[in-house]
Amino acid sequence: MGGVKKLLSISDTIPSNLHMTASFSIGGISFTSDVEQIVNQKLWIEYEPATPQDTAIIQAAGGIYNVIPAYLVNMVPVLKEGSQVIGVGSAVPLGSEQTLASTFSEPNFQPDTNQKILFAGGVYAIGLDAQRGFIEPSLSQMIQEVNQGFWVITPQTNITFA
Repeated sequence: MGGVKKLLSISDTIPSNLHMTASFSIGGISFTSDVEQIVNQKLWIEYEPATPQDTAIIQAAGGIYNVIPAYLVNMVPVLKEGSQVIGVGSAVPLGSEQTLASTFSEPNFQPDTNQKILFAGGVYAIGLDAQRGFIEPSLSQMIQEVNQGFWVITPQTNITFA
């Protein structure tokens, strides 16, 4: 097609704020971001001792797996992007369950929410791989190209690339 990108189908109307958001909540932490900002980033949850006393108990036991009984230690969930702390949650006993709620929202669609059980004391990665859909071209670039006439638009709701 000689350098012109062809979009087989997209929504009838493209709002100026076309974007997908991701929201995560666990143990008192709430975080929402445009998916484009966090895709392929190192987003993770790590449980850390809640107090210096909790750290001392873990060290005296020879490590977190040797603390008996586990309820002697409290942990806090810490949401991080790389080494940057995004949020710190409330203290819970070591080994207790917490629910991580993830919600993905985009204009004109119902939000997609799922829940996962995490255990206090663990380390959990949150992987977002949007493949080429949000990386190249970006949605903002796609909108600019639609406005410039580089895309062929049809009134469907799914995006498919030729």
